[in-house]
Amino acid sequence: MSPARACACAAAKWWNLAASSIATIRKNSCNTAPSPLDFQKRIRLQKARYILQNSDSTASQAAFDVGYESSS
Repeated sequence: MSPARACACAAAKWWNLAASSIATIRKNSCNTAPSPLDFQKRIRLQKARYILQNSDSTASQAAFDVGYESSS
């Protein structure tokens, strides 16, 4: 096999490996990653917990401070 052919074969193998890895990552991230709304909710709840633990704010005030419009 010529060096050019060997290089082309190696590149093709690498491309197939990279493509399959990307597909695997996308498939797994779709199954394990939180939705954007779940992510936003988690961040807001963490901030509200911090506010409640480190200040004299009420739960309603902490909810408003992190972006919720209503405490209900």
